[in-house]
Amino acid sequence: MNTKGQFVKQFFRFIPYESRQFSVEESEKDLIMMGFKKGNDVTITCLNDDPVNVKTFQMDQTPAPFFHVYSIDSKEQTCGYKGKMRGNTFSVNPKSILTLYYLSLIHI
Repeated sequence: MNTKGQFVKQFFRFIPYESRQFSVEESEKDLIMMGFKKGNDVTITCLNDDPVNVKTFQMDQTPAPFFHVYSIDSKEQTCGYKGKMRGNTFSVNPKSILTLYYLSLIHI
């Protein structure tokens, strides 16, 4: 799987037009994160470029009451829905992309 290419595809799928990027700081090596916001809608996309280790990150404060979680890894060829999650701590598998998505109009 071309992880960087898949990472870019997440932008086209989950980041609404006219979103503004917000600062996301990560301390984990090989973990690339970007955050976007439009009104109350929030998208955070995380790429774990490490081929072996799971990367866990914790947000100081969560920008949304919950997230719909999508991921793709080296075994999957399509992005899959993993469920609705609350909290501020998330893990990203090796060579995987995790997208946290909150759209304020969808409360399923």
